[in-house]
Parts: sequence; C-alpha cells; structure tokens
Amino acid sequence: MIGYDLSDFNFECGRRIAELRRDAGYSSQEKLAEAIGVSKPTITKIETGNVITERNFNKIVALLQCTPEYILTGKEETSEEEKLYEDWFSGLSLEKKKWYFNIFKQMEQYPLG
Repeated sequence: MIGYDLSDFNFECGRRIAELRRDAGYSSQEKLAEAIGVSKPTITKIETGNVITERNFNKIVALLQCTPEYILTGKEETSEEEKLYEDWFSGLSLEKKKWYFNIFKQMEQYPLG
C-alpha cells in the first residue's frame, strides 16, 4: 500500500479499528496482536488512538479487509462515479449549487423506483 497521512490518527480511528477487529472475529486485542505480529500493548495504543506505524496500519487494513479511508475518516472509498459528480459539482458557483439543491429537494417527492 502507498503511504497515508497518519498524522491525524486519533481516538475515532482507533475506535473503528476495535470495531472492525470484533466484527472480524478477533475477540481480544491479544488475538489481533498475534495475527499481525505485535504486542498487546501496541494494539491497546492503536485502539485508543495514540499511535500507529504505517507498517502496522497496512497490516491491519489487509487483515481486517477494510479501506484505509474507512479507518481514517469513517467513510468508505469514493467510487469513480461519485468522484465524477463531486468534481462536476465542485466547479459550480455557490448560487448554482443552491439552485440544483432546490431542484433536487423538490424532486424528492417523486421517488425514482
């Protein structure tokens, strides 16, 4: 994996790792520690948002089968289609964004499916 900016790693990131650990069937920090080859105190530091190395971050992402974006932001990776829309809307003026927003709000009363 390419490096990620881990300077914003915090308690929320650690909380997401703990949640992913439990969801993946690693009932304890010790089990996750064994799986990635670190000590339990290292996992405790990670899950409390204190510190994480890029190496351990990449191991956890691979083992827990999640995206780095989810751990760091709580959001899943944006699809190419979503990026296209974001790029298109980001180029609009605030006035145009408001105009489209109002149209979309009116359209909500007419479900597509």
